Amino acid sequence: MPDNDTFLRRNSIIVVQEDEASRDRIVEQLTREVPGVIAIGSAADCNKLLKQEEFALAIIDEVLSDESGFVLARNIRTKTGIPVLMLLGDDSHDKRLAGYLAGAIGCMDRGDALTELPPLVANILDVEIKKKGAVVKEWEWRLLKHGWVLVSPSGEKVKLTINEFEFMEVLVNASPRPATRQELGERLDYRNDIKGTRHLKQWCTDCGRR
Repeated sequence: MPDNDTFLRRNSIIVVQEDEASRDRIVEQLTREVPGVIAIGSAADCNKLLKQEEFALAIIDEVLSDESGFVLARNIRTKTGIPVLMLLGDDSHDKRLAGYLAGAIGCMDRGDALTELPPLVANILDVEIKKKGAVVKEWEWRLLKHGWVLVSPSGEKVKLTINEFEFMEVLVNASPRPATRQELGERLDYRNDIKGTRHLKQWCTDCGRR
């Protein structure tokens, strides 16, 4: 299993655009190329959703009523590292520069979005998959860093303690090989001795029962 940050999930793309009709057209075009496109109309809704879910790509219009799209793009890149594409009102040098300074990996005139976005998005996701060694599968279990949550293939969420989350993350990062006792002990702060091993085994047993 790949690292939890490399998963491409059911919700692989988040589109943030105020105009509902434009959002719907973009979603319709994108879903022909990639699965899991979520569209919302404000920066506030975007920030709220990013605390609950993880995405592989964000597409943001520069014009939002509650916050500049450039500010939102910068915050997303800084806080989550998610790649961002900017939709611009006009394809001017200044607008593109503002987009790139905000951390966007690409900028385009929103009027060209319907034709240019689908192949561009497909290529970006393909590059991300190859770069991180991920596999696109909708049925995988997922770890969400926001809130320490384990998500089942059916979408059911299980709230984890921080130790449970770190334990699962060690297993994920070690895959496909088994995680070593040293890796688990160091992450969970158990000493590398007989007493520490006994405590680690008991903790793993308790975690399994939960």
